[in-house]
Amino acid sequence: MRPNPQRQAPRDWSRRDLGRAVVGAGSIAWLSAATRAAQLEGSDESPLGRFCRALSAEQRRVIVLPGDDPRRTMVQNHWTVVPLPIASLTAEQQELAMDLIRQVCTAEGFAHLTRQRLDDAGGWKHDHLAVFGSPADPKRFEWVLTGRHLTIRGSSTGAITGGPLFFGHTATGSANIGHKAIEAAATLLRALDADQQRQAVRPAGSGLSLADLAMDQQPIARQLLASLSEPFRAFDVPAVEACSRGSSGWSGVRWEAYRPGADRDGDPPRIWRLLGPGFTWSFHAEPHVHCWFDSV
Repeated sequence: MRPNPQRQAPRDWSRRDLGRAVVGAGSIAWLSAATRAAQLEGSDESPLGRFCRALSAEQRRVIVLPGDDPRRTMVQNHWTVVPLPIASLTAEQQELAMDLIRQVCTAEGFAHLTRQRLDDAGGWKHDHLAVFGSPADPKRFEWVLTGRHLTIRGSSTGAITGGPLFFGHTATGSANIGHKAIEAAATLLRALDADQQRQAVRPAGSGLSLADLAMDQQPIARQLLASLSEPFRAFDVPAVEACSRGSSGWSGVRWEAYRPGADRDGDPPRIWRLLGPGFTWSFHAEPHVHCWFDSV
């Protein structure tokens, strides 16, 4: 149901060749640590460039990793990408780290994630941040932030790139970061007729093709996708749709809902996923919210 936590996604959702290994003398993977450090002293004025320049040589040895390190594309629901927590950084470095997160989040999304970090991890200070590559290879100059119920990643340009994402939340009701997605799934299910509901809910059904939705149902499905990507500025819903739809509307994209045994037919689905040719969004609201994004 959910993506393999240890899976290393080979491609980015928006640029399918982004995650491929670069082989040859020009690859950042073949540069020495001293060369990478010299490149980090360059004039890159992106939030990521400023964060790297603020690190000491000792911190860089732990936090700054080669562009082909496998951790760049890993995801788990609770893990440590590098040993140093954000709390070990100086106040200036911590603020620069927060700039990275703000760059990939909407204002509302950053507020929701901050609440989620307080609820589930005690705050951002307990998370761990790693940098991969250097400004010499912009396509692989990225960061990954990990902790309990969180794996997010971004590039020097502020795009969500490089591998899968995960967030979870134990809060209940409207305080939960997944509350909008829970409501959107319930709205979509109510908008379906009886035959469509039977098709959508597994294991009896095989999943509902979004290409089969009526015109007035399609905006509701689009809202479901928007509710999942809401925290992140870089997730442009039309761009994700274009990645998935191809040339024939929603062709190839389907919604699969699952009901735990105690659920009644009228209950909103608590476990479901959206699957397209270029991505998979998996959502669990039981026993608490887990949300996974992966490119395929």
